Amino acid sequence: MVQALFIDFYGTVVHEYGKASYEVIHRIAKSVPEVDAKTILAHWWQVFNRLTAEAKDATFLRQYDIAYRTFQETLNAFKSPEDPLAMCDKMKEHWSAPPAYSDALDFINHTPFPVYFVTNGDNDFVQQALDRLNLKPAGVMTSERARCYKPTADIFMKALEMANLSAKEVLHIGDSLRSDVQGALGVGITPIWMNREEKPVSQKVMQAKDFSELSDILSRLRQHGRRD
Repeated sequence: MVQALFIDFYGTVVHEYGKASYEVIHRIAKSVPEVDAKTILAHWWQVFNRLTAEAKDATFLRQYDIAYRTFQETLNAFKSPEDPLAMCDKMKEHWSAPPAYSDALDFINHTPFPVYFVTNGDNDFVQQALDRLNLKPAGVMTSERARCYKPTADIFMKALEMANLSAKEVLHIGDSLRSDVQGALGVGITPIWMNREEKPVSQKVMQAKDFSELSDILSRLRQHGRRD
């Protein structure tokens, strides 16, 4: 029986990108006009994902520090004269004040389930964003608290410990097949993929195109007392 919901924050409840983050990418692209913004962004994420995968326990770094190193590598790769510190500080504007999906806020404010956010992010930026949106979840497990990043199992296990629940008693909702779906499955938590763009997927995974559809899924699960 589902007792609570684990929900990803960035990309699921709030937009992954905002005005500040778009500005950063376009500034880099403008400084190296022979390279398009899409290529730069793809490179940035490749480096960022590699560094987060390496950051665990003794080698853990906050997301701000990883982003700084990512900007260093990205700017060097494309020979951009932009300042990595200025780029990273600009990203802080987005992390602390990201635009929210209205359907997500409505769902969180009205769902009968306790909501726990399980998200990659630094404590202070996540808390600033929650305060700005007036969100008061039952708990928050960030990568900084867990000292690892999704999809690493430890962040989910520490969230379960925080909620005092077993893996079978929660669902995890998130927009990333890698971080959220695979990460949750790795510890026995049933995931629901928030697939707003209705992308095709080869693997069998429960999915919702928005939080309204998620409400319908949860209603069916509660009615049947199981997870389809």
